[in-house]
Amino acid sequence: MIGDIGTWVLEDVCQTLERWHRIGLDLSVSVNLSSVQILRGWSIEMLDALLKRYRLAPHALVFEITEKVLLADIPQAGQWLEDVRNLGIHLVLDDFGTGYSSLSCLRRFPLDRVKIDPSLVRDMVANPISRALVKAILAMSHNLWLKVVAEGVETWEQFDLLGRLGCEYAQGFYFSRPVSAEEFAKIARNLRVIS
Repeated sequence: MIGDIGTWVLEDVCQTLERWHRIGLDLSVSVNLSSVQILRGWSIEMLDALLKRYRLAPHALVFEITEKVLLADIPQAGQWLEDVRNLGIHLVLDDFGTGYSSLSCLRRFPLDRVKIDPSLVRDMVANPISRALVKAILAMSHNLWLKVVAEGVETWEQFDLLGRLGCEYAQGFYFSRPVSAEEFAKIARNLRVIS
């Protein structure tokens, strides 16, 4: 059922983005992908048609993939990801730093960002080894012209350290617990007024 569920999620995300864009919120949304969507599911034509139906710029969608997905069928996955990126959809490697082939994924696939696994972020303030790994991921990613998102940020100390280390983006409970799309739109409007 993952194929049908994934398609329903993608359609819902596009509808939500269209609503947000109508009220002036120029936001993007990340969608986690399984190998089913890549290898047996979403054609480039279907994705292009969906973007046009909801009048969305391709960069409004971000697809998050894990290295496990990338290892499922490397030639087919590589071509699909290249086609998706050529369409203008951004690609993110999720949970970076926990798998054995992450470096290979950075070299082989057309990625825009990497997300540092929350287990490294959680320990980095108190654990010098986790902090060294976060620093190494940031340095390596930046040398490959990739932006970095730190996942699982829960404290000011983590957020502050990531900023000092040069991490561009962070997500986690420090900013907010999960909220509905409607509540998020209200929060985002307030943030835009403040900034």
